[in-house]
Amino acid sequence: MGWLPGDPRPCACLFGHTTRAHLMVCPQVPSALWCCVPFPPAGSTELHIDYLLSLLPVSPSARCPLFWVSLCTILWHFDRLCNPDGDYTNDPPPGLLWGLIHINCSIMLIRNVKGLII
Repeated sequence: MGWLPGDPRPCACLFGHTTRAHLMVCPQVPSALWCCVPFPPAGSTELHIDYLLSLLPVSPSARCPLFWVSLCTILWHFDRLCNPDGDYTNDPPPGLLWGLIHINCSIMLIRNVKGLII
């Protein structure tokens, strides 16, 4: 299973088990999220989620990818399906922190640049 927790178990959708292949098509994961992330190149045999994970930057100072919040939300749904007994009531919005850090840094940079131009 790699990055998925636990052994495959019957999925909450009742159409399969919580395997990597099933989670890519599980109706419990909102299909609209998949439209917000890059697709693998044509002819790729890589699972969509593996392709997305391979696109993530490795540098700690790298910018947050535009698809970050959607990817984190997909992974959050995977986690809920693989760990149905977990408590998710107090979870913050998936992926928000990294995005906010970079938005705040961008705003500060813009303000600094405007200050230099004036």
